[in-house]
Parts: sequence; structure tokens; C-alpha cells
Amino acid sequence: MTTATQLTLATGLVARFADSRRETRTICQGEVHLVAEDETGAVILGEVLDVSSSGFRASYREPSLSAGTEVRFRHKFFRGRARVMWSNPILNSTQSGFQVMRDV
Repeated sequence: MTTATQLTLATGLVARFADSRRETRTICQGEVHLVAEDETGAVILGEVLDVSSSGFRASYREPSLSAGTEVRFRHKFFRGRARVMWSNPILNSTQSGFQVMRDV
């Protein structure tokens, strides 16, 4: 079964979704600076949540970056360019998944 929903007295409604991630994630924290490479040139200060071999997930308080937006990023362990793959507003913040763009 790929998706299951259950009701428990202790926690209420709990939804479980199959994990469709292709790569293992490693928890990584720290401040990340994102600069949109579009007409807005938005500068965003966020927090890295986890990393994989091809990207990272970050949380930030500014309006959501659109999928496809390219950004320059800087973290204490890495820097470069990435493309926003998805964004999900959650309460007072947004989480986005970024795919690092490698120079060939």
C-alpha cells in the first residue's frame, strides 16, 4: 500500500505517504543565503534542513520562490547555483527543494 490513513485517539488523524525520494537525505543545518537570478533579484535568508548528493531543502520566511527559478546560494559548507524544484508554504514560512546545477 503506497498511502495509508489512520485515526488514533492519541494523535488524531495521521496521514502516511510513500517516500518517493530517489536519494538519501542527510540532516544539515545552518544559514543559507539565496539570491534569485530572475528579474526580482530577491535576496532571501533561509535555513538548510537537509542535503542530498544533488540538492538541498531549505526553509525561509519570504514569499515562495517559483519552481524553475534559479538562485545563487551560499552556506558555510557549500555555495553555487541551484534551481527551485518545488515550494510548499507552511504556516509562516516556505520550504523549497533545490537541485544544484553543476558546471559541465
